[in-house]
Amino acid sequence: MLHITKKAVAEFKSLLQEAGLPNGGIRIFSSGTGCCSGSAFQLEISRKPGTHDKVFDFDGLKAFVAPSAMEMAGRATLDFFPHKENPGFQVLWQNGEAPPGCGCN
Repeated sequence: MLHITKKAVAEFKSLLQEAGLPNGGIRIFSSGTGCCSGSAFQLEISRKPGTHDKVFDFDGLKAFVAPSAMEMAGRATLDFFPHKENPGFQVLWQNGEAPPGCGCN
């Protein structure tokens, strides 16, 4: 199952408030462009889930996971790194492994 750290949950909630979407969530999906031309894990702020998305709740943060991203989401942890110069979100993979379908490290 997808994991989201407390730091990332707080930051996502803040972003949703700033965007005027306190009842929205983050949508997680995959696309065909990523490491070694495999799937890429992508995030966006969304008002509501997609038609076939699974909805998860992380301490009040809604995460909408598209079917195309379910396998990758099950091996991922979303974290937030508040570096002064370059803050941002990062996907951490189980055991440091590359995402499914990727031969790069």
